[in-house]
Amino acid sequence: MNLVILYLVICQLVTSSLAFDIKGRLDLRLRNVTQHDISRSYFTLYKIQGPNEQDKYSELVPYSKSATLQNTYGEFTFTDVPVDLGLNRTTYFTINSHSTEFNLKPNRVLIKITGNGSGQEPSLTAFENKFGREYFPSADIAFPETLKLLPLDTSGRLVITTINKQPFRRFMQIRNPGIFQSGPIASILTSKFKLAGVITVLFLVLFPIMLEKFDPETAKQMRQEKLQRENAKYVSK
Repeated sequence: MNLVILYLVICQLVTSSLAFDIKGRLDLRLRNVTQHDISRSYFTLYKIQGPNEQDKYSELVPYSKSATLQNTYGEFTFTDVPVDLGLNRTTYFTINSHSTEFNLKPNRVLIKITGNGSGQEPSLTAFENKFGREYFPSADIAFPETLKLLPLDTSGRLVITTINKQPFRRFMQIRNPGIFQSGPIASILTSKFKLAGVITVLFLVLFPIMLEKFDPETAKQMRQEKLQRENAKYVSK
């Protein structure tokens, strides 16, 4: 009888705490992920205490895991993450994004996994957290800030993207740029209106010269017509 009770207790513990996969995807938006990006980007996962779990895991070693990009689609997975599958039981993790090539966002993500009972797939919810902000606000704060909910893609993956203003990191700065990168010529080339004005002036200057070279008869006729117009002005006066 004691063996049966012990067996049931062990089965309950095993079924209530099983492994779960947390999936994500890196979306560069500007271009596709390359093998170079795969070798220079990674993600870390840490298990943290929930708002009602103070000092529950203080004596245990914090759970942590790292993951790298698996393919050129930017997919990454934290496999066999221990979660509590009990009904309405929550497990919290944080994900930090790291890259030596890009400025990624969100850089800090709070993952909330809610169990739906043994044998059922748990529910995953992700929240964006900014640098310097607590994951769980203090109970003494009257109007605490709430974290932004992050949508998952159709495959249930968390999407990590790049910052719009500074997506790439530059490790080198050119001290002496060429004439096409700085100066008056560069300002003309980078401005559509200035470039159109310069092309128009060049066309007006070079057209008579080219016409004189390739079609001298037409050029002679144009000069005669111009001379006649000038003479007509004086005659009319």
